Amino acid sequence: MKTIESTPKEFRREKTILSEKQVTDLLEWLSTNDTQKACWVALAAYSGSRFSELLRFTTDLLDENHTAFGDLFLETTRQIRTKGRGKDGKLLYKYVLKDKFLPFYKQWLKDREGIMKKNGKTHLALFIQKNGDPATDGTIRSWITSIGNHLGIDFYCHALRHFLVTEFSRKNIPSLLIKDIVGWSGLEMVNLYNDLSSRDKVWTELENLK
Repeated sequence: MKTIESTPKEFRREKTILSEKQVTDLLEWLSTNDTQKACWVALAAYSGSRFSELLRFTTDLLDENHTAFGDLFLETTRQIRTKGRGKDGKLLYKYVLKDKFLPFYKQWLKDREGIMKKNGKTHLALFIQKNGDPATDGTIRSWITSIGNHLGIDFYCHALRHFLVTEFSRKNIPSLLIKDIVGWSGLEMVNLYNDLSSRDKVWTELENLK
């Protein structure tokens, strides 16, 4: 009788939950050590964009006067390709929390201009390599590794999407608005990315018990 081999266990990543202090401390450290990484983290943390979407951001997509949702968010000047059905995915406008993101964006643009001039490059990709060429998946993955080493945790891009949704929920932003800001088609995704427990939430209704 043959022994049936057990199915290998699939690797399941332990969820990394980032606090607001961890993100702000990271951004402060990066802003004095690597302005490009600071800009990337700020864009990911305050837009909820996916790994592949972040590489599609170009300098002409972001205009501090092109805003939405009560002037609190930057709205991209045109739609970008996101994850979805079909060859080209789903085209969506992306939104970035303006006041949290702009300081790091402006800081990086100044440094980016110097690198581009030095290497004689003229493209619009927001994130670049040391030689001025557009950043690749490998470029970003090396940043993620170095950031994780600095934090001493398992750091990955989706952790910043969890961070954004959780912080919005903590501030009682309605799920319907969170859905529209991040670009989801259903509310179930808000619940998936919200890491608040019942104990973490502010329940104004508890005043009724007093």
